[in-house]
Amino acid sequence: MFSKTASIVVGPERQIFNLHQDLLALHSVFFREHFAFADQNIILPSVNVAEFADFVAWVYGEDSSHLENDRIENNDETVLERGWALGSFLGSPGYQNVSFSHYSEYCPGDASQWPDLKSIRIIYERTLTGSKLRKFAAHSMAANPPFKKHKPGSQEFAEWNALLKEYPDLNIDIVHATAKDWGETFPWDDEHLGAYLEDETPLDQAWEEQILAKRDIAAIKGGAKKKCIRSIFELAHLERKKN
Repeated sequence: MFSKTASIVVGPERQIFNLHQDLLALHSVFFREHFAFADQNIILPSVNVAEFADFVAWVYGEDSSHLENDRIENNDETVLERGWALGSFLGSPGYQNVSFSHYSEYCPGDASQWPDLKSIRIIYERTLTGSKLRKFAAHSMAANPPFKKHKPGSQEFAEWNALLKEYPDLNIDIVHATAKDWGETFPWDDEHLGAYLEDETPLDQAWEEQILAKRDIAAIKGGAKKKCIRSIFELAHLERKKN
């Protein structure tokens, strides 16, 4: 309501999203840093339009179950991984964690089809060395080895073998992961998922920091006295009771 909007031009299709700057900045370091210096439109030619639309839906408060629904409805094994990678690119740990949280639903028990080859490939294509998602992938392969499910000489065995040759870092990560004893549990069990979540600033705190980055408290109080609606809302947030 009080925020300027910006046009975000996404993908080779040049799809335009007209979005509120403050809301984007609240959820994304990428946008926060951009809007701190410029108001002009942003072009993201390498970002997938559908993936960005999912991010926008989350920013505007849509329930995160759309990620899991996309996987089911479109038979898409990699929507969670691509969502996490987009969150990493945009500097949005909250979105990374939302994407990651669905693994507990997607990977049930020892009968799980996870790890699957397409997802592991996407993770190593689109995330950086040392990322928590790579750590989760390597731990998953160590805890539920795909080579135990497929016989040597089978197509599946050959595909996994080719993947390991294509990504040497994956081999190294798996070797390191074998040092952990999972017992009767798996990396995707609820008790372990927290180890793979990104650190994120609570939204209340992030909004407070964003407010004070633009105006000091004296200016906000002055605006509130003059019945400025934005100032009244911001002052109420700054003076809220904190637990």
